[in-house]
Amino acid sequence: MGHKALGHPSPIEPGTRVHVLRHSLDTSVPLTSDGDISPLAYIPHEEQGTYLGEFPYDKDGGMVRRGQRNPKIQLDSGETTWGCECWWDPVDPAV
Repeated sequence: MGHKALGHPSPIEPGTRVHVLRHSLDTSVPLTSDGDISPLAYIPHEEQGTYLGEFPYDKDGGMVRRGQRNPKIQLDSGETTWGCECWWDPVDPAV
């Protein structure tokens, strides 16, 4: 997954249904001996949604600067996520 490389226009049309893989952290998992987050702390969440198109990113921090264009995805749950915050790919492999 991860259909789009940062900074390159997406070939996917707005309205396309997409699979989304995100994660949350289980804070009960202890840190590693180096003080890093353990890979075991990541809890994957598979979801589906609709690709809305490229929009200016509206958050600070992370891999993308505020205002930089990034894929925006409306999840079926009603939540919105950005392409830089998850792995995503079209539901239909022909897209």
